[in-house]
Amino acid sequence: MPDCDGEIMKANEGNSYLKKYGLPLEIGGNFICENGKPKLPKDCQGREFRSEAELRVYWEKHQLPVGLIRFDCSSGTPKVRPQGMKFWQEEEQLMPTCKDSRGRKRPCV
Repeated sequence: MPDCDGEIMKANEGNSYLKKYGLPLEIGGNFICENGKPKLPKDCQGREFRSEAELRVYWEKHQLPVGLIRFDCSSGTPKVRPQGMKFWQEEEQLMPTCKDSRGRKRPCV
């Protein structure tokens, strides 16, 4: 069983790891490591995300990069944290997103 170090684990270790720590399987690999234990990510109001579907709705609503689980909530509105900005800018260059008719970010097709 791997230790919680970053947010990386092998695909074949995922379900047993989540079960060991009592996390919902629906969260997948979208957890945060604190003090060597996985925790569910939280929104800016402190509510836990219990599934990837909840995260997807949040990402779309606030036009955040898909996969972002740590937010800068200093203004009350979730944003990419300054230390993660470079990574997400590079990610956007590799897999660009476009705005749909509602102004929401979607993968370009």
